[in-house]
Amino acid sequence: MGGHYGSIHIFSEDVPTVQKTVETVAQNSGKRFLMVPPIRGWISVFAEENGQDSAIGEALAAAVPNHVLQCIVHDDDVFAYQLYHSGQKADEYNSCPDYFGGPEQPKGGNAEMFRFCLEEEKKRKALQTLLNEERYTFEYERLEKFARILGLPNAVTAYEYLQNGERGGIEQWGRFTHIPDLSAEREAKRATAAAQRARLKALIKDQVLLLDESIKPKKRSMFSAMPVWTFVPGVSELLLCWPCPFSYPPVQISWTQLNLLKSESNDAGFITGSRIFSAKFSRFGDCLVLVHAYGDWTIEVWNWKEKRKEFEHQFQASIGECCFSADESRLFVASGGQIVSQALRGDERVLIADEVPECRAITAHPDGRWIAVGWNGMLGLIDLNSTETAILYGIGGAEDLSLLMPEIFDEEQKNRTLQKAAEQLPAEQVEKLKKGLMRQAQHLIRPNETVMALQFTPDGKRLLCGTSQGLRVFDWEKLHQSEVMNPEQEFDVDGHELALNPADKDAIPGRYVYSVAYDEASERVLFGGMGGAVQWLDLTTGKNGILTETGEPLAVTNIALSPDRKLLGTTRTSIRRGNKNTPKLQVWNYSKL
Repeated sequence: MGGHYGSIHIFSEDVPTVQKTVETVAQNSGKRFLMVPPIRGWISVFAEENGQDSAIGEALAAAVPNHVLQCIVHDDDVFAYQLYHSGQKADEYNSCPDYFGGPEQPKGGNAEMFRFCLEEEKKRKALQTLLNEERYTFEYERLEKFARILGLPNAVTAYEYLQNGERGGIEQWGRFTHIPDLSAEREAKRATAAAQRARLKALIKDQVLLLDESIKPKKRSMFSAMPVWTFVPGVSELLLCWPCPFSYPPVQISWTQLNLLKSESNDAGFITGSRIFSAKFSRFGDCLVLVHAYGDWTIEVWNWKEKRKEFEHQFQASIGECCFSADESRLFVASGGQIVSQALRGDERVLIADEVPECRAITAHPDGRWIAVGWNGMLGLIDLNSTETAILYGIGGAEDLSLLMPEIFDEEQKNRTLQKAAEQLPAEQVEKLKKGLMRQAQHLIRPNETVMALQFTPDGKRLLCGTSQGLRVFDWEKLHQSEVMNPEQEFDVDGHELALNPADKDAIPGRYVYSVAYDEASERVLFGGMGGAVQWLDLTTGKNGILTETGEPLAVTNIALSPDRKLLGTTRTSIRRGNKNTPKLQVWNYSKL
């Protein structure tokens, strides 16, 4: 996605009048602004939403007697401006007037209308030449040249970029004023943050929260990496590393093994590449699988007892998800639009499904026959004993596309198409057509709830499913025999949603459940997501509630229970737009929750 830049420039030295006007527009529109006093004769104003609303410039121009110029770059594809004289539009320009469709319009742009600030004819000619040039690959470059000719300050930026700290090359940042005044809001945020810190300290002091760790500052790169961790089977210990995925050249990193109940931390005794993405132990702990990402699309199989890498499996595309087979002799891997069965300690690789849409989750049934996948947002069930395409379900139903694309989704019309084809084509080609229509349907269907996480209970009786709306639990026998698109759910619990301040433009609402875990001894499902809380569901009673909640605006993106049920681990990361908070790992004393 390209850049979105927007600014409004008033040719004036009258700061009080302009500021009062901006305050009035802010009150009437409910929008937020940044304003900076005159630089080279221009007072600059930056409206939120990347300054893309031309109505804001029009409102300001109507209230001040000065020349007002609004500049917009949309997605780096279009540069446009509107110039007002005494409240009336005097000139406008669009580098790509047909970009948004509609009737064909001229580009516009008359440099003579800028005589008030460009007295030299030479500069006006340079401006006209710039406006007449063919479309730029990146239109912000035209804006840069435009601003240079007119002397516009800080033109290639926007409210959101400035607020998020992208201020390199910004002139006189210390003189910027926010409208409306955010002093009270900032104080409320500081008080909330202080209360959150106090709560965390109390949890740590009471040994309820055993670890609250963020990535080390010296390891930070342009993007913050998620911690990679997993519990070691048989002991109350955690295996942890902080990747450096964007280091170049790639580096080697060491792993730490922590016994948090004894406050012990030791080197795990092996090193790996820095582009590690996830780690999984086999059920009995003899095998450790490490998945790499960020261009290094490999899976490593380690002998855990000997700390020795036994195999390395290469893939041609990024690895979406993987899981152990029921007997732990193989891995099911989603990569590059395929699902394959990879021998754990060998080279054999078997294609299970091809042309698979985006796969977010995958889990194997204990009976060894089935795998469940999150397939393009839908729930897919694949029978490993069959060559048939996966059974697909839309949790919460799916959009009815039969009227829009009857040749694919209307059963009667589809059957007529196949019948007509059978009269003219060999059976083999008819079968290909049938599979092609089915494949198109799988790619086009959009369920009402998107599958985010999947896990079977150890006895195989239930499938636990995290979706974009919450936790859904299915009775396995009923599910895989269901013939309806929206199968019956045994339990459903809405995901926790943070109480958001409507004035907080950076907050992202939602009930997504990103990860699930299962406490077999108590028959309790643990799950977490966008709301930041760890929730629970008792499968014997149907009761549910919140297990942990720190109040931090951080989503739970990964959750796991140690095999001995003593520790609960969570990965937490910011879900706020433009937030630069680094991810963190929290480990809880499960017995005290």
